[in-house]
Amino acid sequence: MSKATSILLKAFNKHIFDFLKDIQSIFPENTEIKNSIDYLETLKTANPTLMIKIWYKFIYSPYSEPIDKGNIDFFLEKDYSQDLRNLPQSDKILEVIDNSLREPLKKMDGENKAKCIKHIQLISTISSKYMEEKNEK
Repeated sequence: MSKATSILLKAFNKHIFDFLKDIQSIFPENTEIKNSIDYLETLKTANPTLMIKIWYKFIYSPYSEPIDKGNIDFFLEKDYSQDLRNLPQSDKILEVIDNSLREPLKKMDGENKAKCIKHIQLISTISSKYMEEKNEK
């Protein structure tokens, strides 16, 4: 792995967990968010590049236009079950998306939603740069 891809991977993992922890701070009573963080930590340990590749391939690449425009409603309403159906543990990944991202985001006020779309855009940009560096775009 090149130095650039290593830096991008570390940045992606840092920012995705910062994003989830920000959501958790808004909804501290939501145990699903904590469970999702734990699951993703385990996933990251087992395969550090899996999350960034999944994010790019199934979230950012096909839906870059609404993400880049800041259309959080698209992210909240999109049904990813068909997109992820062929992935191992797709049910668990969908559970993380629904319980730790979409449901809490739907309950947020406008200011917190705006912060979240910035997180989503940043994570997406990092995933895109990573894939460019890996020549996998």
